[in-house]
Amino acid sequence: MLMDKRKMILLGVFSLVIVVLGIIGYQGWSRQNENLRIIEEQDDTSDISKEAQQPSRIIKVHICGEVKCPDVYEMKEDARVIDAIRTAGGETEYACLDAINLAAPLYDGQQVMVPTIRIVGNGDTGDISMGQVNGNGKVNINTANVEQLEALDGIGEKLAQRIVDYRNDNGPFHHLEDLKKVSGIGDKKYESFKEQITLY
Repeated sequence: MLMDKRKMILLGVFSLVIVVLGIIGYQGWSRQNENLRIIEEQDDTSDISKEAQQPSRIIKVHICGEVKCPDVYEMKEDARVIDAIRTAGGETEYACLDAINLAAPLYDGQQVMVPTIRIVGNGDTGDISMGQVNGNGKVNINTANVEQLEALDGIGEKLAQRIVDYRNDNGPFHHLEDLKKVSGIGDKKYESFKEQITLY
């Protein structure tokens, strides 16, 4: 009988030891997982911080036309036309901002021409000087509207609209040959008007 009691006591002590060890093991495992989670969160935060610290690339843009301080300015790569106009001191009283896309993204080497509203003698609004044709008589494919693009050889209204739509969807053209990415403009058609166009 005494032996049975000793066995029961030993069995109880053994069971208690197992339970204690199990609790200690679980706490250690839980603590280890918590440490791993904290480390992973710190790594994620570090990656985000590094991305946020990366400076924006600087581009140079020529801002001219109806702005108060026309000049070549350095802008951040993610800036928009409206930012360029503000950098140049804002528009003058003769500026026609409705004639340009103020939300268009800027690119290096771009010329932002703010057009003029011409006031005729009777006080009515006359023609809008869009500034889409440069001094050499070439059409600026990055700023020209549908009507001005139609002046190019072989470009009709529908194709001109496709050019404008492509530009709005993909941003400004960086090379003249990029026009061939527009549906309907192949090598032959491009050759017919390439001497009439410019990027700036």
